Order: sequence, then C-alpha cells, then structure tokens
Amino acid sequence: MPTSVPTTPNTSPWQKPWAYHWSPATRGSDEAVRRSAPSRSSPRSALSAEEFAVQGNWVCLPLADCISGRAPTRSTAGVRRLDPHQRARRSSYARTVTLYFDPTVGLGKHRDAFRGRWADRLWLNVPGPFYGGETDTCWTGRLSAPQHVLYGGEYLTEYVYRQPRTPAETAQLVEAADQDPFLGYGCDGDVYWTPEAVREWWRDRGRITQYLSDQDWAEIDRADQGIAAAVRSFESYLAGGLADDLRIYLYWLEEGNSPLPAERLPEL
Repeated sequence: MPTSVPTTPNTSPWQKPWAYHWSPATRGSDEAVRRSAPSRSSPRSALSAEEFAVQGNWVCLPLADCISGRAPTRSTAGVRRLDPHQRARRSSYARTVTLYFDPTVGLGKHRDAFRGRWADRLWLNVPGPFYGGETDTCWTGRLSAPQHVLYGGEYLTEYVYRQPRTPAETAQLVEAADQDPFLGYGCDGDVYWTPEAVREWWRDRGRITQYLSDQDWAEIDRADQGIAAAVRSFESYLAGGLADDLRIYLYWLEEGNSPLPAERLPEL
C-alpha cells in the first residue's frame, strides 16, 4: 500500500508543508511527462501523493529537513510511492534530491496560460523559465503570486522577480498567468536564456537596483497590494540569495540537468 500525504477535505497537496524535488535525468523530457501525467482541471485541484509521483517523481521530504541540510543526497521516496507498473513507466528518470527545481515539467495543459513572447519580456524579470511580457495593467498578478510577481516598467506591467521553487509556488504563478487578460506571461525562458545572457543580466543588475530605489512604491501602490514590502524583498534577494540561485540555473543551462548538493557550480 503506497504511503500518502495526509490531507484534509478540499485541501490540495500543493498547499502542504513539504518540499517536492523534480529530478528528471535530463532536460527536454517534459513532453514524456505530459503524455503520462494525470490531467487536472486547475492547478489547485487535489492530487494524491501517488498522482504527484506519477506526474513528476517528486521526492517528498519535510521542508525543515531540506532547510537544515538533513535531506539525503539520494532518496527512493519517489520510488516507494509507485506501484510496480508505475515504477516501470518512470524508470527513465533519476530520483534524487537535487538543487534545481524545474517548474515547467508538470505544467501540462496549463501551458496554454503562457502565451507571452520572449521579445516582449520586461527587462526586470529575473532569469529563469517564467517571465512577464506584454501583460495587462490591471494588477492581478500579486493577488495570486505575491512572492513572485511585481509591477514595473513604463506601464507598470507584471514581471517575475523570483522563480518558483516548489509545486505550490508554481501553482500560484500559473494562476497569476491565467488571470492576466492578455495571457502575456511566458514559460519558455529556458529556450532563450544562455549562460552568457544570464551573466550579462547579473552584471547589469545595478540598473534594476537603481530603478527600484528611484520609485515611490508606497505612492504607486494604489491597490494596497504590499508592493513596497515586495520591492524591499526583491532588493534583498538581489543582494543575497539570487546569486546562488543563478549559479544553480547556470549549471542547469550548461549541463542539461540539475546539480547535486556536492557538485561545483559555475561562477557568475
């Protein structure tokens, strides 16, 4: 009998305090996942732990273990959640706790919400698969994904200032993209970002820092969405953890898979 994550009525496993690590053997396997993954009508529909495992070989660990470093470098948790037939279907994927979370691999039909063009990408977007392009100015993004979406640029359109790192965060960003009347978000950043482009973006980050500090965000926040606090969070991220996240992303772009915790990361 497979072990399941306890749930309460009408509560989705997306919302559980667990860390789900996607670790395909290589990039470019999203199509295979979408062919075999169970369909769902919305990003917040309830899925069992077994369905998560079929959909993406999620290695499920208490979040505290991941933060404290107690998480093992290799785990068969994802394997144990599958029956023999399911394990056979997923045998081509590595089941390891890795540093990079690929938020696009389980999008399935929710890719339809991402119709933005790379050419329209706002320069404020942080490198990664998701970005805001020619979005509307009705400010719906932060209602769904306040930890990932901000407004900026000439017309205060939406952009992604922090890439999602869990299925729950991905679901929030999917909802933000779906709520945009122009469907101006994109999810194909991995196709266009190159290591050189990421490094160039990083070298030019002072332009972003200057832009953020020059605006009176409390005055701009006409909808009282906590923009000033989110901008401060973005500034702290630029000065702190973003560098490590981008080094992990560089490895992903250069090697086509996620680094393990002990592997050396590329320099910015």
